[in-house]
Amino acid sequence: MSKKDLTKPRPMKQPTADEIDAYVSGGAGKDTEKQKPVGTAMQESVKTKPARLTVDLPREQHTRFQIACTRAGTKMNREIRQFIDRRCAELEGSTK
Repeated sequence: MSKKDLTKPRPMKQPTADEIDAYVSGGAGKDTEKQKPVGTAMQESVKTKPARLTVDLPREQHTRFQIACTRAGTKMNREIRQFIDRRCAELEGSTK
C-alpha cells in the first residue's frame, strides 16, 4: 500500500458565481423559516413526540398475545393503543 503525501494540499474546486449567490442568500447558517415562540415549539413537541411504555408480562402471556395479533392480522402496538383508548374512556366516564 502506497503512502499518501499529506504535506501537499489538495486542489479545491472553485464554486461558480451561481453557487456563491445561492450560498449567500440561503445557504448554511441562514434561517429560512420564521422563528416560533419558545413556548409554542415546546407544546408542539410534547404533542407529537411519542412516549415509551414498558410493560412486564409473563412470557406465556406475551406469546399468546403475539400469536393472537398475528392471526388477526394486526400489530401488537395498535391493539394496546386501542385498549388504552377504550379503557381511558371507561375510566373517564365512571368519574363523572
